[in-house]
Order: sequence, then structure tokens, then C-alpha cells
Amino acid sequence: MWCLSETSLWYTGQTWPELLQDGIFFTESPAPNSTLLRRVVVQIHNEKANLNDVKRHMAVRARKLGANAIVDFQYGQRSFRGLELLALFMRNTEVWYGEGDAVAL
Repeated sequence: MWCLSETSLWYTGQTWPELLQDGIFFTESPAPNSTLLRRVVVQIHNEKANLNDVKRHMAVRARKLGANAIVDFQYGQRSFRGLELLALFMRNTEVWYGEGDAVAL
């Protein structure tokens, strides 16, 4: 059984406060018996962005959907491909991305 508060997640006798971002639980694993609301995809084109920025953007979208978790969470940085010439004029040629399923636990 899942128990989610604004500061931590409890499941099977363990608490994980570090997996929360703005009240939304993030996990790379699926969540059995959860209600899928929608897939959430975020890309940030900012050289100063980081993983916390990705999670913040995703948390805002998840909350608007009525979700309290993002499951099957994937994230990272991708380079622009095929834009080598344009990259000469751009300061940042990488984008942070995050995607996962917004669910209600």
C-alpha cells in the first residue's frame, strides 16, 4: 500500500523523502495498481538547467492532471543532431529532457 504525503512516500514499511519533488513522487519503476492519467514529456533548452529543473517542470504538469506521482521516469541530456553548423552560433547544443507517466497512487 502506498502512502504519500507532501514530505515523503511510505511503501512496504520504508520512507523515501528524497524521491519527492514539489509533492510529486518520482520513480524509474512502474507502479502497479496506479491510475494512469497521461504521459508527461519535458524538454529544457537552457545551459544552466539540471535534473531538479526537469522534475520541477514535470511536477507542475503532473499536479495539473491530478497526479501525485511520475512513474517509469526517464531523464538525461541529448545533443542536437544534424545541427553542427548551427551549433557554431549557438552557446548551448544540449537539451535536458524528462518523461514519465503521471499517475494517481
